[in-house]
Amino acid sequence: MIVTDDVIFPNYFIGLLGRKAKNINVFVCNSFNDIDDRLAILDCKLIILDGTLSRFSSIEIIHYLRFERHTIVPIWFFTEVRHEEYVSKSIETGATRIIIKPFDPYLVCNEIQTLIEDEMLSV
Repeated sequence: MIVTDDVIFPNYFIGLLGRKAKNINVFVCNSFNDIDDRLAILDCKLIILDGTLSRFSSIEIIHYLRFERHTIVPIWFFTEVRHEEYVSKSIETGATRIIIKPFDPYLVCNEIQTLIEDEMLSV
């Protein structure tokens, strides 16, 4: 599941994963209602967070996912901010991985595919 209000960011993953891993479905959420709806019906294996969502900061979104929705799946946070305090706060709040932009979409999609396929095998 990708959480973003950017129209371009999800295309990195939808296109590449669609070609490489047909068994992986990618859903985009661009509001808290979308997040709630998807988490209610999906067996989500990974949440990809791209910065802010409307007027909410990424840290607020991570907090919402961890402490209000009680999600336990990995949250990968993609950010342009390199400030150590911001990155630390993101991890303390519940991000399991921080990926600094720009990033190599091929490498990241390979990692996503491996993570999800390993998770599917362990079930």
